[in-house]
Amino acid sequence: MRKEYAVLAYFDFETEVKLKQFWRELYELGITDYGVIPKNRRPHITLADYQDIDVEKLSLMIEQYFTHQAQVTIQLNTLGSFIGRKMLYLAPTMTKELLDLHGNYHEAFEQFNQNPNSYYLPQRWVPHCSVAGHLTEETLLQAFEYCQKNISCIQATIMEIGLVEVFFNEAGSVVKERLILSKTLKVSN
Repeated sequence: MRKEYAVLAYFDFETEVKLKQFWRELYELGITDYGVIPKNRRPHITLADYQDIDVEKLSLMIEQYFTHQAQVTIQLNTLGSFIGRKMLYLAPTMTKELLDLHGNYHEAFEQFNQNPNSYYLPQRWVPHCSVAGHLTEETLLQAFEYCQKNISCIQATIMEIGLVEVFFNEAGSVVKERLILSKTLKVSN
């Protein structure tokens, strides 16, 4: 089983509940199991991904780095899909605060960036929160129709940063996520 690590930006409680409800409804409609497997998956925006790292060192640095980081308010207002990938996501309007959260993180943690092709590096990053994955052509259309009818713009706040260990099966699907560290961001003035 292959494993990687990810630094994730988690949302406020209300947004998380709302997005989990969409996942549950898509599952109950037989469209996708994305939101229910693995069981402990939380809606998020990925800031970085890593393969082989010194987890203890990264954890300590994250703990220190995010001590003074303020929460970031975003608006999830775009429904999209990556070309060649059968998945749907909600994307936020890009703001200076969101761009700074991501860019400043990568500047401070540059020593951990081993993969120059990572989609999460600055200049390559498309911030998004996945709402449906593991789709076929047919279920992609069903998921899109569901989301268009049931999801409206979501005002959200990034309130927490997590370091997660992610386990993949042979097919490349996530089968387990383990939270290593969680850091709550400070309330902005």
